[in-house]
Amino acid sequence: MELNRYLIETRGRILSLLEGVPAAVSSEAVNGSWSVDGIVEHLAVVERGSLVMVKRSLTQAVAAESAIAETADKLKLIEKRVARRGSRIEAPPTVQPTGRFGIWPGSLNAFLEARAKMIGMAEQVSEEYDLRVLEHPVLGKLTLRQWLWFIAAHSERHAAQIEDHLAGAPNPGLQI
Repeated sequence: MELNRYLIETRGRILSLLEGVPAAVSSEAVNGSWSVDGIVEHLAVVERGSLVMVKRSLTQAVAAESAIAETADKLKLIEKRVARRGSRIEAPPTVQPTGRFGIWPGSLNAFLEARAKMIGMAEQVSEEYDLRVLEHPVLGKLTLRQWLWFIAAHSERHAAQIEDHLAGAPNPGLQI
């Protein structure tokens, strides 16, 4: 699948799930897990931070060959560990929900703004994105292109979490 299309599709899935969700429902936590609003806030914070890190990395020197070699087959790892929700991973405190975007739909608006910028960035992806590396706290070294794939898979994972939440299904909890 093409990167930009994946970002657009996952944004669409989240929008479809959240269409007409009232503030009262968005703020309800289920089984001690994050509320829908909290999940969307988390997505917005991760995407905003990722935009900053990727932009900063593009101005830095090309990564060492050994660092780039460590990124081999990471797209498979992203698909296995992130998109499929196969394991529970607690998000770092800096990206956990705190209510930073105010009342609903503040977090959704922040997510949509960040995602629009992410899609714009993905439209500009070039080989430069394959020559720079960022360290992910769980996945290890990722090229910048792989980082954008992570962002799409991350939102796919949380879209499934939102879907479970809205259906009243048990929620596996804090997951990146």
